Amino acid sequence: MAMPHPTRIRAKGRPFFCVWIKLWGDDVSGNRSKQWNKHWNWYLAHAGIPKQLLNQEYFVRFVSTSPHAGILEQGAGICEQIRATKDGYVAFDCHLGEEVMFSLGVSTLPADNPMQSELASHIGLKGNCFCHRCNVGGTQEEKTTAEGFHVLFMPGSQRSAKTTRQEVLAQVQDVTRGQDVEDRQRKTGVKDALAQKFIQRVTQERIQLSKDSQLSSQELEERIDMWATSQRDVMNPFLEEPGLDVNLDTPVEPLHTVLLGVIKYIWAATCNHLASTKALDVFQARLTSLSIRGLNMPPLRASYLIQYRGALIGCQFKQLAQVMPFAIHGLVNEDLFKIWLAAGRMTATMWYPEIDNVDLYCKNLEQQISNFLDLVATTDPERIKAKPKFHILMHTPEDVRRFGPPILSSTEVFECYNAVFRFCSILSNHQAPSCDISQKFSSLARFKHITSGGWWQDSTTEKWVRAGPDLRQIFLKTTWIQEYLGWLNPMLTVPDNICYKLICPGRPGNIQLCRVDERETFWSETKASSAIALLAKQPTCPNDTQVLRGQRVTSQTQDAVKLGDFVIAGTVHAPGISRDGARCHTTATGTYLVMERFTLGGLHAEYQMPTLHRPIEPQIVLFHAEQLHMPVNIQHDCLRGQCSTASSVHEIQERERTERHILTISHVDDAHFILNMQALHNAHVLARVLPSDVTQAKPVVEDRVQHHRDIASKLQVITSDRQELNRAKRQLTKTMHTEQCSGVKRSTEDAGIDTVVRMGPSMHPHQTIGTTAAPFVLPGSDTMPSSSQL
Repeated sequence: MAMPHPTRIRAKGRPFFCVWIKLWGDDVSGNRSKQWNKHWNWYLAHAGIPKQLLNQEYFVRFVSTSPHAGILEQGAGICEQIRATKDGYVAFDCHLGEEVMFSLGVSTLPADNPMQSELASHIGLKGNCFCHRCNVGGTQEEKTTAEGFHVLFMPGSQRSAKTTRQEVLAQVQDVTRGQDVEDRQRKTGVKDALAQKFIQRVTQERIQLSKDSQLSSQELEERIDMWATSQRDVMNPFLEEPGLDVNLDTPVEPLHTVLLGVIKYIWAATCNHLASTKALDVFQARLTSLSIRGLNMPPLRASYLIQYRGALIGCQFKQLAQVMPFAIHGLVNEDLFKIWLAAGRMTATMWYPEIDNVDLYCKNLEQQISNFLDLVATTDPERIKAKPKFHILMHTPEDVRRFGPPILSSTEVFECYNAVFRFCSILSNHQAPSCDISQKFSSLARFKHITSGGWWQDSTTEKWVRAGPDLRQIFLKTTWIQEYLGWLNPMLTVPDNICYKLICPGRPGNIQLCRVDERETFWSETKASSAIALLAKQPTCPNDTQVLRGQRVTSQTQDAVKLGDFVIAGTVHAPGISRDGARCHTTATGTYLVMERFTLGGLHAEYQMPTLHRPIEPQIVLFHAEQLHMPVNIQHDCLRGQCSTASSVHEIQERERTERHILTISHVDDAHFILNMQALHNAHVLARVLPSDVTQAKPVVEDRVQHHRDIASKLQVITSDRQELNRAKRQLTKTMHTEQCSGVKRSTEDAGIDTVVRMGPSMHPHQTIGTTAAPFVLPGSDTMPSSSQL
C-alpha cells in the first residue's frame, strides 16, 4: 500500500470520520384526510448519536419524496450520492472546534416487513419462500410435512446480498434469452422490483421485434441484447452498496412484527372467543379495574378498546400486552391464556433499552420466542403456516448480536415524522408536489440548523461562523420552538424504551412538597417517628421538630413515585418491595420515606409470576429517599380472593360523574398481590434485582421435534378435510347453478316468450327487443312483476 494513505492526503491533516446513517423508506399519504394521496418517502437518522436521543424527531432528516418514482428508483439516486462521499466532504466539528472530513455509509434499513422484502429484492410475505432473511419456505403441501413444518420454528440458511444479486442477474439473462422466470422466482424467493419492470419491457420489446418477419432468430437475439445493454437501473441499487447487506441489515422491526403482528393476531382470536361466550362485559370490567401504576402509560380506555377492538393501533396493543393475562383468566381456555403469558414475557424482554449480558439475553429471548411459537402451534397450527411474522421473530436474537436491543430498530419515530411531511404536503398546490415539499423541508432544516447553533462557512471570508448568542438563546429558552422542531430536553426526560417521559428534575431522592396548607407538621405527628429504621439510621429529632411533607419523590430510575405506589427500595444486593403508603418527610438531617413492607413469596401457580403478601402485623419501615430504586406494577390476586364483578360505579366523562354505571371488580382484600413481570417499563432493571430462576424462561415443550411432528400430522388431516369440504362446496355450487339455469330455461319456454335479440353498440348485453305480448311471470311466482321489477 502506498504511503501515506490516499484518504490522509485528501484530508490534509483534518480528522476523517465515517458517518453511519439509518435509512427509512415507505409509502405515505400526503393528505391529512382519509383520501389516499400516495407518496414514496425516504428519511434518515444518524446511527451514531446517543441512543436516548435516537428516537427524537429532531434528529430525523428528510431525504426525498415522489408520487411517481418508487422506493428503489429514488434509492438509486440516494446510493449514488452516498458513494460520492467516498472521497470525503468538509464540515466543521463543533466539539473539536476544527474542520473535519466525513463520508457516509448505510448502517441499517429499518422498515415494515413488506418494505424490507422489497428492499431485499424478495418476493414478499405471500410467496412460498416468505422470509427475506433466510431460505425457509416451500409450497403449502411441503409446509404441512413433518420436516417442512418443523423448519418454520428456526432460522434457515442465511440469504446474502451477494447471492441475491447473482440470482437477479441470472433472471435478467434468462429473460433476455426469452425464457420465463416466474417459476424461478417462486422457487428462490428472489424478485427484484426494478428488475421486474425491466423484464416487462424486455417482453414487450421482444413482441415488437418478433413482428418483423425479415429478422432471423439470431438477429432478433442480437437486437434484444443490444437493447438490454442500453437500459439503466435494471436492479436494486442497494445490492451493490458497499458495507450494506440488504438481507442481514434489515432487522426485525418490533412495531410491525410484534405489536401489529403476533399480538394483533392473538388479540383477534381472544375477542372472537369472548364474543362467542358473551364475556365481553366481564372482560371490560376487569380491564377497567386493573392497576397501571408503575407502567408509565396512559389509562386503559376499556370501553374504547372493546368497542373498536378491530381497529386498534400499536400503542394500544403495547398496553394490552402488559396486562392481558390478569383480565382474561377464567374467560378463555387454558391454551389461549398461556399464549398471552408467553407473549407478554417475550414482549417485555424485547423492549429492554439496554443489555448487560448479550449471550444470556439472547439465550433467554430465543427460549421465550420458542415457547410462544410452540403454544400458538398447539392451538392454531395453520396460523403458523399462514403468517410469516411468527417465523420472522426467530431472527431477533441474530439482530441483537449485530445491532443491539431490538427497540433500536423500531420505526415509530419515522412513522411519527410522517405528520411533519403531511404539514409540508398540504401547503403545496400539487402541481409539482415533490419540489414544493423538498423546498419546505430545506427551509425547515435551515432554520433548525441556524437556531440550534449550527456552523456554516461564510462565502466571503471562507470562515466557519454561526448565529450569535442572543439568537441561540431563543431556541434554548422557547419551549414551543423546541416542540415544533421535535426536541426534548434530555435534562428533563429519560428514555422509556422507545418513547420519552417527563421526570422530576434533580437527582434521585428529590421530593415535591405538598400543598402549603398540608406541608408543615411536627415530627411526633408523622409515622416516621414510630417506623422501623431499615437501612437508615433513626433520626434523633425532638417531638416538636418541624418537618415538611412531600407528595412525590424521584427514584433512582428517574421515575416520579407517588403515594400508594409499590416500589423496590434498598440496595441492589438486598432489595425489598414496599408500598409507599405515607408521606415522605424532609428534616434537617435528611429526606426519609415511610413505607409498608411486603413479603416476596414464590411463583404464582397460574401466572408464573412472584407473589406479594402483607404480613399479619403491618411493618412500617423507614428508608432514605436516595434508596428508592424504582416503582413496579402490582396486580391484585383476584384468583385467590375470588373477586367478583358485582360492583357498579358511576362512569366519569370529561372529569364529570355521570348517571351511567359501569361494572368493576370488587376486591375482597388488600393483602395479596402479583408482581407484573410483563411490564415494559423498567423491565431490564427488574430483571437485575430478581433471582435468575424467576426471569429466565424454561421450555414448555421438552422434545420440540416430536411435538412439531405430531402437530404436522394433525395439520395434514385438517388440511385434507378442508380441501374435501371446499371441493364438495364447489361441486354443490356448480350443481345448484346448473339446476337454476335449467329451471329458468324451462320457465321461459312455458311462459311462451318469443325473444329476438339484437345487440347494438349502446345496448346492455341482457337487453332484449321484439318480445311478444304474452304475460311474463317470474320463476317461482304466480304474479306479474311490476315495472320496477322489470
